[in-house]
Amino acid sequence: MKNNRFDAVFLALSLAACGGNDTGLRSLQPELSIAPPPPLAFGEVVVGEPASLDVFVTNAGRAELRVTLSVTAEDDDADVFSVNGEEIVLAPDDSLTVPVTFAPEAFVPYEATLAFSSNDQEQPLFGLAMTGTGRAVPVPDIGLCAEVIDFGDVAAGTTTDEICLIANSGETDLELGAVIQSGSGAFSLVTDPSNALVAPGSSLPVILRYSPATDTGDTAELRFPSNDADEPEVLVQLLGNGGGSATYPQANILW
Repeated sequence: MKNNRFDAVFLALSLAACGGNDTGLRSLQPELSIAPPPPLAFGEVVVGEPASLDVFVTNAGRAELRVTLSVTAEDDDADVFSVNGEEIVLAPDDSLTVPVTFAPEAFVPYEATLAFSSNDQEQPLFGLAMTGTGRAVPVPDIGLCAEVIDFGDVAAGTTTDEICLIANSGETDLELGAVIQSGSGAFSLVTDPSNALVAPGSSLPVILRYSPATDTGDTAELRFPSNDADEPEVLVQLLGNGGGSATYPQANILW
């Protein structure tokens, strides 16, 4: 009987030293910790150019943590998200960086869940929401002030200037090539935009000069090559003193 009493007292003291029966057992369990908090937002990603974000998995408990990863979603959204490694084993206080990749296949929004299944008894299942949207490759879009610039009547031996703006209404830098000029030498570029960059939403002023030697009229052409895929070269016609024998381009007007 004395031995039984002693054992009971010893057990009670041991549990008290551990902070109670529940606390002692809990401290010997694994504990799953995930960062960053949901959602894992990829934002807009160019189709064909996958993007990656890191998820940090930590074992905040005091026993070995075992985790199985999987991606779940409705329809085919799960196919565009992938995770590097599906089985994780972490010792207490250990962490692991898990890269998650988003590779959109179309210009639409996607949603999926990165599921964590573990031996964490308090949180055996955890879902990290993931979002992302596919977008087109950003491109430049060139625009010019006019197709024809007419300097009007200018006396021989004098000069007059006009300003033409080269605009970029696209989403990435407009890269200009070397300007090609043909026709009368009475026209010149005061500011040469050759090989210049025009940022998205910006414009570049180009100063053009007309210095006629006679009043019989002059005409010329300026060609502006660029990295605009659907307009790799745009043209401006220059006229002075009536343009001589040149004629204005005719527009097709539909009423």
